[in-house]
Order: sequence, then structure tokens, then C-alpha cells
Amino acid sequence: MLIAPTLLFFACSLLMPHRPGPGNADLEAHFLRIRRPFFASYFLASLAVMIDGNLLADESLWHSGRYSHIAMLSLAIWAYSTSSRNAHRLIAVATTLSLLAVTITRFWIPR
Repeated sequence: MLIAPTLLFFACSLLMPHRPGPGNADLEAHFLRIRRPFFASYFLASLAVMIDGNLLADESLWHSGRYSHIAMLSLAIWAYSTSSRNAHRLIAVATTLSLLAVTITRFWIPR
């Protein structure tokens, strides 16, 4: 399924300004301008990852990985709705920890 990687590529392409002005670019102001499209595309990519197993494979509707999916979707909605720098820092850390937890539980813990 190429939808999720395409949406993540789009989200990442938003992060860097296309034409930085003379001198140093104000990356914080740029992020605050593009945060809504960034987090909306991240939400859609997370949603695509969440439902692709149900559509393309015979993954059950609810399994242990859904907790992390719900956490990712909730963090994306929160990030979309807030402009607080501290909230965005917390969301970045929580997203990283959630992805790390998914990686550990899915690939490194024997079943």
C-alpha cells in the first residue's frame, strides 16, 4: 500500500521551507504556518496504516496494535488543534516513544 508512505513524504516535504529568505530562515514561524497540513497528512497516513491490514489482509478489527494506532491518531489531532510549543515538544516525544514501543512489541518480543 503506497498511500501511507506518500502521505508521510508529503508531511516531511512540508517541514523545510522551499525558499528560505536572505539570512537565517525562521523555522519556528514556518512550522507554525504549516503545522495544520503537516499534522493532517500525518493523521491520514496513520489512519491508512491502521486500516490497511483490515482491507488488504485478514487482520482482525481489534488487536493489541490498535492501542498505539489510537494513541498516534489522538496525538495527531491534539497537535493539529494546538499551537503551543511545549505541547508540540511533548507530542513529538510521545510519538517517538509510541513508535519505539510498537517496534519493540511487534518485532523484538517473542510470541
